[in-house]
Order: sequence, then structure tokens, then C-alpha cells
Amino acid sequence: SNGEEMGRIKEQYFYCVPSFTITDAKGDAKYKVHQPTCLGGMCVNCCTEGCICGRGMCKMPFWIFDINQEKTDGGDAVHIGK
Repeated sequence: SNGEEMGRIKEQYFYCVPSFTITDAKGDAKYKVHQPTCLGGMCVNCCTEGCICGRGMCKMPFWIFDINQEKTDGGDAVHIGK
């Protein structure tokens, strides 16, 4: 980046599900980021990707969504990355 700002990550106000907005260097919002949810988006879904280690919740991803995507809650929400 040669010392130039590439963008920012801003933590949004939340109760139970941490959520963030990623902006580019001009300040334009590009992505929404939060963990997979359940119960209508009220809780983090700790079982979305299963228990791969056999000892509890050891894999808690953050999913990346386009800023214009409206449906980002629920295990069936289409994400563009994690």
C-alpha cells in the first residue's frame, strides 16, 4: 500500500452478533461482515460449520456480504467470502 490508506473496518453497534462495515480508501462502504446467525439474526449460530475438532465450538467464521445485499441473516444467507 506504500503507506496509503486502503480502507477501514468500522464496528457497528450490536447486541449479540458482532458486525462490521468495510469501506474503501474513499470512504465508500463495500462490504458487511458478521458471523453466521440464527433465531432471525439475534444470535451467533455456533453450529453453522459444524464441530470439526470434536471438542466444542472451535470454528467460528465471519461471513462477508456485498454492501447492497439485504438478507445476511440465517445459515442460508449467500456470502461472498469468509
